[in-house]
Amino acid sequence: MRRALVGVALLAVGFGLALFAVRRELARSVDLREVAYVGSDACRRCHEDHHASWHRTFHRTMTREATAENVLGAFDGRSFDYLGWRFELSREGDEHRIGAQGPNGERRDWVVDRTVGSHRYQQYLARDGDTWWRLPVAWHREEERFFSMNGAFLTPDPQAPASVEAMERHVTRWNDNCVFCHNVAPSPGLRADGTFDTEVAELGVACEACHGPGAEHVARNANPLRRYWLHYVEDDDPTLVDPNALSAERASDVCGRCHGQRKTSDLGALLADGDPFVPGEDLARHSEPLWIDTTLDGEEIFSARFWEDGTPRLTAYEYQGWLQSPCARDASFGCGSCHSMHESDPAGQLREDARGDGACTSCHSLDASHAAHPIEAEVRCVDCHMPRIVYGVLDAHRSHRIDVPEPARDASLGRPDACTACHADRTTTWADRARARFWPRATTRAGGGDRDLTEDGTPALTRLLLGGDPIARALAADAMGRAASVSRPRARGALLDAMANDPYPAVRRLAFRAWRRLEDAPSPWEAFDPMATSDVRAAACASLRATTVVTPLDPERTRALREHAAQAPLWIGE
Repeated sequence: MRRALVGVALLAVGFGLALFAVRRELARSVDLREVAYVGSDACRRCHEDHHASWHRTFHRTMTREATAENVLGAFDGRSFDYLGWRFELSREGDEHRIGAQGPNGERRDWVVDRTVGSHRYQQYLARDGDTWWRLPVAWHREEERFFSMNGAFLTPDPQAPASVEAMERHVTRWNDNCVFCHNVAPSPGLRADGTFDTEVAELGVACEACHGPGAEHVARNANPLRRYWLHYVEDDDPTLVDPNALSAERASDVCGRCHGQRKTSDLGALLADGDPFVPGEDLARHSEPLWIDTTLDGEEIFSARFWEDGTPRLTAYEYQGWLQSPCARDASFGCGSCHSMHESDPAGQLREDARGDGACTSCHSLDASHAAHPIEAEVRCVDCHMPRIVYGVLDAHRSHRIDVPEPARDASLGRPDACTACHADRTTTWADRARARFWPRATTRAGGGDRDLTEDGTPALTRLLLGGDPIARALAADAMGRAASVSRPRARGALLDAMANDPYPAVRRLAFRAWRRLEDAPSPWEAFDPMATSDVRAAACASLRATTVVTPLDPERTRALREHAAQAPLWIGE
């Protein structure tokens, strides 16, 4: 009995010492910059539910090897033409191939090595030695067809027949470009001779992109006492970052590294060794956001990516929009106030309690008189305060600069306003008077543009669709297809004109999508090809016009708007 008691006592002492060691170890900070990466498979062993929810997201599929499972495009021998070039998509064994035959006998052939993206469209990479190149062809998931990358970015059609340079306009080196935001721990590895030794901890945006490198976490949690202590007593583990446990500012930095394009003071170190930022750190220690007045070699080359008041108008600048928002003055407000990486629909990744008006009413009272819309209208807070004035990845997105609607200001800036984006048949004057009537004490934010607001009765959206700059035209086209109040015949007339005549294929694509949304039975995607030549597009538009009621546009007004649009080309540096 005495031996048994001694044994029990020794076990108790040993257990106590082990717990003391665990508590002491947990109290010590860990420099995650010195920790190795282990990959998402190592996380799955203990965090199967979180791994499964991440596995459903589009973050996971940002970069993948070009296996039969991962390639979404139909590489079945089909082909398509674009301005004198014929692109051929085929498969030989495990290889997915893209061929391009030029109008003057030029020939390009690539083997797809990796894929990028899987949500709206999928891009393809080919490998040339130590370098990967984004190819000029992508697969559109919704439309189920290939298209030239010239139609993904806001670029006009080149002169036909297109030169090799024009065809490869968006062929971009992956190693020192796309690699940074589409992978875990990217290191371009640029050598002195201009070659690369690029490494990533894991392809795609995986666990350690947000939680930091996990080798120390895996090693220390091999101790069951440590795991139980963390589970039952405390959950502050210094070997890993939990963004939900960070301040809103630090947690938003984790997102802002990729969703807020940035500039570093030491570009050479970035290209050689990669981004030193580790989740939990102050992102400003390593880089600063790009703004409308940010310069590179003394030139403000990023200004076209913003509206004239500094509001971002391209995706990947959501962080900047958040910083500009009055809501950001509240230290508790950040990306996580609306978004969740593990408890959300992969499309948008909105928290369940942030859908509808939930994110706003957690701080602001829901006042029907303030909204000035009947409840049955189903107008959400974000429709007015986060309108779709941002373009990217062939779609219109909500602005992350939370703001108040000011139709006259927005018109002077050349962008859609929240009011006429919904009331598509109305003018800016109507919207501005309605604002004054419903909210007579509303203030006006400084930052208007200098555009002539003289109106001739043409709806504001139509003016932008036909006479705005390329981003404004793309956004106006999208808005016409979403508008709650719109004369369908009149909208169809404007959309058909854009589909037939706009020089930017991205605008034509969004115009056709809006056309389909206004149809009782949407036409097949094959009914209109936004990448087709002007004569083919004109014939397709004539066929579509014959199927429904269309109000023709006033020729003189249309001509004047088109002339104005021709004076507003766009180069956004992509």
